[in-house]
Amino acid sequence: MNNRFKIILGYILAFIGSIILTLLVAVVIVKFTVLNKQYVKDLLEKNNYYTNVSEEINNKMKYYMESSGLPENILENLYSKEELKSDIVLFIDNAYDGNKIKINVDKISNRLNKNIDDYLNDHDVKVTSQSYIDSFVNNMSSIYEKEVNLYGMVNGFILYVPKVMSIVNMLLLVLSVILIIIIMGLLLLKVNYIGSLVMASGLIIMFVKLLFNEKIDYQNILIISNNFSNIIKVFIKNIGFICLISCVILVIVGLLVNIIKSYKKTLLD
Repeated sequence: MNNRFKIILGYILAFIGSIILTLLVAVVIVKFTVLNKQYVKDLLEKNNYYTNVSEEINNKMKYYMESSGLPENILENLYSKEELKSDIVLFIDNAYDGNKIKINVDKISNRLNKNIDDYLNDHDVKVTSQSYIDSFVNNMSSIYEKEVNLYGMVNGFILYVPKVMSIVNMLLLVLSVILIIIIMGLLLLKVNYIGSLVMASGLIIMFVKLLFNEKIDYQNILIISNNFSNIIKVFIKNIGFICLISCVILVIVGLLVNIIKSYKKTLLD
């Protein structure tokens, strides 16, 4: 095999390898962030998601009952933050298992009915329309349910989560094997392109990150609800930071590989 052919083949393999490595890094990031339910739970905890959702539920309930003629204190003790967190965590666990879940709002309905009955009895008020009370309770319970399960807007995707996780695991294996084969090929060709391959991958990641930031104004994104949108913004920001760290590591590793290769070549010469 002549040197010119080896150089051209080495360039091609290095280019393909840099793309494969970039994809591999992307798959690893996806696997350990968006497809990692513990990462998601920790993200929600650190960004006060449960507290914010609780405040949103309370605000919507108060707004809805303004025309009811009932006092706000009937909303007291409908649920605890621990119960709300437990329902959200259960929703997340089921979502990652590919199972839809119906939030149990009976506890909310029962407590609200009791609060209303206590108020009516204390003030000797007679109910003229039980159907109105029932509708009121159902609508208030629905507010809680919708905030917990994101208005049911992710139900269409939940069934595919396990399948996506399987595909990601398969991609992780396939890309790793292909990358190893390419590196072995470069070693057999005895061309000094492995360091460049790694550096190129880091630069590709940085380019994609900069392009994303330029083309997509994620800071003003609004998906499903304000609380969910805020979590998405934090998530995107964290992914951007991970990409930046990955870029720096890959460039440094690539430089070190090139330096070591050059040093060994100098010693041999």
